[in-house]
Amino acid sequence: NATVSPAKKYTKAGTFKPDLFRPFIVKNLFNPGEVGMIAGAPGLGKTTIMAAIAAHAAQGRNLGEHEVKDTVVIYYAAEDPYGVLCRAYPYMGDTACENAPFYVIHGGENLADPKAAEKIVAVTRNRMIAHKTDKALIVFDTLNRCIGDADENSSSAMATVVANANHIAHTVNAAVVLI
Repeated sequence: NATVSPAKKYTKAGTFKPDLFRPFIVKNLFNPGEVGMIAGAPGLGKTTIMAAIAAHAAQGRNLGEHEVKDTVVIYYAAEDPYGVLCRAYPYMGDTACENAPFYVIHGGENLADPKAAEKIVAVTRNRMIAHKTDKALIVFDTLNRCIGDADENSSSAMATVVANANHIAHTVNAAVVLI
C-alpha cells in the first residue's frame, strides 16, 4: 500500500467539480494561465490562423462560434513581422481598430532565458495596465526562433522553454501560444 507524499498535492477525482464559468480568452481554445501550441508543416497557415485569432481577441469579437474576450495581444513575430501584419490586416485594417491592443513585436525573445521571461512579463504587464485589462494573449511565432541557441530537439532545453512559458502565463494571467 503506497501512500501519497504529504508534500504532494493531489485531488481525488470523484470529488472534483470543474469551474463551469472558467475565464477564457477564446472559449474552448485558449485560457489565461495556460500554454498551448499550434504545430504543423511549413505553409499550412499557422500564422494566418493565429493572426486572425489574435485580431479577434484584441477586439473582443467572437471567432465563428467561439466566444472571445477582449484582451491585450503581444505577438512576437520572430520570423516575419510584415507577414503577421499583412495577415492581421483584413481584421485590423479599419480605422476603428487603430487603438485595439494588438502589438506585433518585430523579433523574438529567448524563452530559454529566465531573464527574457521576466522582460516579457514586464512588457505584458505594461500593456495590460495601459489597456485596463486583467489578461493577455502572448504568441511566439515561430518557437525555434524564440529559443536562442537552445536545441529544439533537446528535452531538457525544451523543458526549460516550456517552464518559462508557464511562468509567463501564470504571472500575467496570459494564454501563451507557441507556433
